[in-house]
Amino acid sequence: MNVVLALAAFGRTQFQSPSTRSAGLFALDFSEQELGRRAMPVWLFDAEPVQIPPPRRETPEQWADRWFTREFQEPAGREMFRGRRRLAPVLRAVLDLCAASEDLPTVALVYLPEDPLDGPDVLRVLREAADRPVFCVFLTEADGEQLAGLPPRQPGAPRNFTVIRAGDWSSAWARARRTRTTRRAVSQWLRGLPLPDDTVDLSDAPAEPTGTH
Repeated sequence: MNVVLALAAFGRTQFQSPSTRSAGLFALDFSEQELGRRAMPVWLFDAEPVQIPPPRRETPEQWADRWFTREFQEPAGREMFRGRRRLAPVLRAVLDLCAASEDLPTVALVYLPEDPLDGPDVLRVLREAADRPVFCVFLTEADGEQLAGLPPRQPGAPRNFTVIRAGDWSSAWARARRTRTTRRAVSQWLRGLPLPDDTVDLSDAPAEPTGTH
């Protein structure tokens, strides 16, 4: 299984907020504890996805402290923090990763502090991905009932994603509920796939509060 982490960089101040750090730590922890995989690659995105290294010889907290700070510099030749709020390019990158791994089931954990501005393009990419083993989990602090103005349960809408309200990042109870909801959504998606041998089977048992990420 592939597990991908993508964090919105729609604005420098927003990107350096405690919420982005908490979202990244939650997604890393979920990928390892619930999916048994280290999220890789890790992308930051606004107009186009920019890859950064995942934690290696450091704790996730040290990794987060290194990247989500005022000292973070935009990679040369890459436009970030421009408020483009484009989600479709990073979703296409997820599809490319899935294809390159010969259609290994791919879960993308995507943090969105607000709705993207390219809703029609997002819908097109999700529809293109309908026949691929790709599932997107959008952790959002925007309206949890919609993604880019599209109700997720609207007839004819793609079923290969879910939208989850982030809630209070500092609350252990909110974290447990977020973990349980995410696990259930991924588990339901996995059950509909012809699974390879290395795909995990997630339990729907309630998660216990384990931290404050």
